Amino acid sequence: MISKSMGAGVISLVLLAGCASKNELELFHTLDQNRTEESRVVATRGVGESSYVYRFRPFDRISMLVYGQPEYSTPKNGVLIDRRGYATLPVIGRVKVAGLSEAEAGRKIQRMIRKYVVDAVVVAENPQKLIYVIGNVRKPGPVKLQAGRIAMLRAIGAAGGFSDAANRQAVYLVRKKGGQARLTRLSLSGEESLQNAYITLIPGDIVYVAPNTIKTVNMGPMQTLGIIGRALTPFASTKALLE
Repeated sequence: MISKSMGAGVISLVLLAGCASKNELELFHTLDQNRTEESRVVATRGVGESSYVYRFRPFDRISMLVYGQPEYSTPKNGVLIDRRGYATLPVIGRVKVAGLSEAEAGRKIQRMIRKYVVDAVVVAENPQKLIYVIGNVRKPGPVKLQAGRIAMLRAIGAAGGFSDAANRQAVYLVRKKGGQARLTRLSLSGEESLQNAYITLIPGDIVYVAPNTIKTVNMGPMQTLGIIGRALTPFASTKALLE
C-alpha cells in the first residue's frame, strides 16, 4: 500500500503535469483505502511507447496561434480545457478538443475560424507538456517537451547530465497509467545502456537518478517511490499547483 508521502509525490506529479481531473485525484487519495496496487516493478521490455501520440485531456491547457492574426490567438500559456473536454477560444467560443491530437485540434479549429478569417493558418498545442528529471543530475527539475515525447538520454542531457554521484545502473522511471503509478528500474550502463537510452518518455513521466550508494540501490519499489515523492517537493510551487 502507498504511504502518505508517496501519495503526495504522485499527486504532485499529476498536478504539475497539468492533466489532473478531480476524479483522478480522488482515485489517488483512495488507493490506500481500496488496497489497490499502486506501483510495481515492470520489465524493461515494453516501457517505450514509440507510437505514442499526445491527445488533449480535461484539465490540460491548449494554446492557439493564428498566424498573422494575434488578436485571434490565445495567450502564450493557453486556456484551460474544462472537465467536459471543451476549451473556450477567441472568436469561435467553446470547442471540444479532448481526445484530439495537437494536429487534429489545429485542423478542427482552423476550419471553424475560417468563417471569420478566410486564409487563417492555425497551430494548436499544449504549452505545458512536461516531464521531470530529478535526483542526481546537475539541473533537476521540469523539462519542457517541444514535441510530445523525448528520449531518455536526451531528457537527462536537458537536465544537465549525470552528477558525479549518479548511479547509472539505478535510473527509475515513474509513469502514470490509468489508476497506477508504474515504477521501472533501468540501467544506463553496460549492455542495456543503448536500448534504455532511447526509451521514449511522454508528458507526465518522472525520471529519478539514484545516488551511487549501496543502501539506495538495494531499496524496494515502495521505498524508492517515497524518495521520488520527496524529491518532487521543491517543484510543487503554489503557482504550478493552481494552474
